[in-house]
Amino acid sequence: MKILIVEDERASALLLKAMLQHWGYEVVHATDGRVAWEILHEQDIRLVISDWMMPHMDGPELCRRIRRSRLPGYVYVILLTARGESHSLVDGLEAGADDFVAKPFDKDELHARLRAGMRIVRLEADLEQRNHRLEDAYRSMRQDLEAAARMQRSLLPKPSAVLGGCGFDWLFVPSSFVAGDILDYFPVNNHEVAFYLLDVAGHGVRAAMHSVALSRLLSTAHRRDRGRPGSSPDLHNAPAPSPAEVVRSLNARFENAGDAHSYFTMIYGSLDAHSGVARIVQAGHPSPIHQSGAGVQLVGTGGFAVGMLPDVDYEEFEVQLEPGDRLLLYSDGVTECKNASAEEFSTGRLLQSVQEHRACAQSEALMALGRRLEQWRSEDASRDDITMLAIERLAGRHTSVV
Repeated sequence: MKILIVEDERASALLLKAMLQHWGYEVVHATDGRVAWEILHEQDIRLVISDWMMPHMDGPELCRRIRRSRLPGYVYVILLTARGESHSLVDGLEAGADDFVAKPFDKDELHARLRAGMRIVRLEADLEQRNHRLEDAYRSMRQDLEAAARMQRSLLPKPSAVLGGCGFDWLFVPSSFVAGDILDYFPVNNHEVAFYLLDVAGHGVRAAMHSVALSRLLSTAHRRDRGRPGSSPDLHNAPAPSPAEVVRSLNARFENAGDAHSYFTMIYGSLDAHSGVARIVQAGHPSPIHQSGAGVQLVGTGGFAVGMLPDVDYEEFEVQLEPGDRLLLYSDGVTECKNASAEEFSTGRLLQSVQEHRACAQSEALMALGRRLEQWRSEDASRDDITMLAIERLAGRHTSVV
């Protein structure tokens, strides 16, 4: 390893250089701190032996500059001093020195302190390499997560869509790169639209993978070929599975999965485009909000999460959507969003916000609610996904789904 000697006394420098070279070190010599400072920027040097008293720049000042700088690696500094007072040693330590050798120095002591310094330098170099590997790993993981987030977002339905005389809008704000929440809406025959919003237990990649698998399962198993161009008229008119049947089949499938963390909450519904009746199953999920001419109110009674208990009898309830009425589905990340005082946003504030923006267009009301949640949420609070799905029955729209 290369060692920089900073010594203005020629005889002392020659003696020190001879000893270091005898021990197998490569030696660079500087006559004062200013020259040493220039050498440190030109060469890769990790160990410095510097005299205390020198012209232009003394040893402690050189230490201070080294510690304030952004040199490529850690520089271990040993100060040579004839001073033995404790306050001088304190000054040297506060300046950034790692060790001291008193002049005239003992050869064996200096050699031992050099070996100790070399161990520290090697440990620092090893730590630096480990940090670089961690940075590379983090960069790779971040790229993978960003790709996963793009894939998950690609599964979300077209925003501001109109199906069966109803407008659909959504807000999707993952707590990190990917979310355990997901939503969708799609035609199941020529007069019914299915919709759902689900929230998988837990956070991060595990929950996101589960939500993606559920989305593909729901959107393929219950779409089938209904409503696709070229499909048979029978499929266009075939009755869709009821929301209760859908949720019961999911519960039977995931209750036997053998994984205590495979459960999830959800709202699954089917909307009749002719009558405006929405049949809904609430499985452990927050109660939807029905906005009508009579006001804003919660609907539904709760129910059990999917995959938690066997043989659960999920029941449906109906919501009549008149022209202009809206239905808002949301995850618990909305009502449990915490501010700097650890106070939750709450169902009450959500209802108040919906009421305040009931005269706005649905998409504008949803964005306003999202902005309010961002303002409410503390940066220090633990985060959850914020997901909302809004459905509005439109007046005077064609009610055929396909």
